[in-house]
Amino acid sequence: MPRRTLPLLLLTLATACSPDLRPDDAGDGGAMPLVDVPGGDRPNAERVASRRDGAALVTVVDASASDQWVYLDLDRGEQAGDAMAGWDLAIQRFKVRSNGGVSGDGGVEIARLAGARFEDVIEAPMTGWLRDAVDGDDANSDPDYVFDQEGAWYAYDPMDHSLAPRDLVYVVRTTERRAVKLRMLGYYDGAGTSGVVSLRWQELASHDGGAQ
Repeated sequence: MPRRTLPLLLLTLATACSPDLRPDDAGDGGAMPLVDVPGGDRPNAERVASRRDGAALVTVVDASASDQWVYLDLDRGEQAGDAMAGWDLAIQRFKVRSNGGVSGDGGVEIARLAGARFEDVIEAPMTGWLRDAVDGDDANSDPDYVFDQEGAWYAYDPMDHSLAPRDLVYVVRTTERRAVKLRMLGYYDGAGTSGVVSLRWQELASHDGGAQ
């Protein structure tokens, strides 16, 4: 198996706290039902589901609980626990933090590609890498997560208080130095529940460059 290919679906889960992000049908390219999210009261280990979308994956995360983060390990295609060193991204409602900078010691870096088409991004950029930073001069006390830097990953509509993803592609350099392109797709499930974040992602060719 090539080193830079994401692992195939594990037929059984290694632990109850690390469910696989890949769909059960990864071998035949079909679609699995996305998670039915009733709200933020379900256990952390039941908050992620994925389906195949061509060469990419679409993952839906029930991050609707305002007091819990849901952790993702993109290297292994698994949901991670908060104590696991290999997590790459964590989501809580509209907040997305990464395991680098002030948010973790995993060395995760992220490049923001405004206006890029997901399909056209075929390799990691050489420059433009960012890390979660200390809180700056803004309206909240949260760290300046990369997904909020230079404009948040979402646009807020004050008329109906809704969020919608911006036209952005991110490239995430993971804890294992792989590069994964990622685009946010939505913030609601089919019933309109907020905090249900969907994203499309796929591994890319990487390089040895670091944060600039």
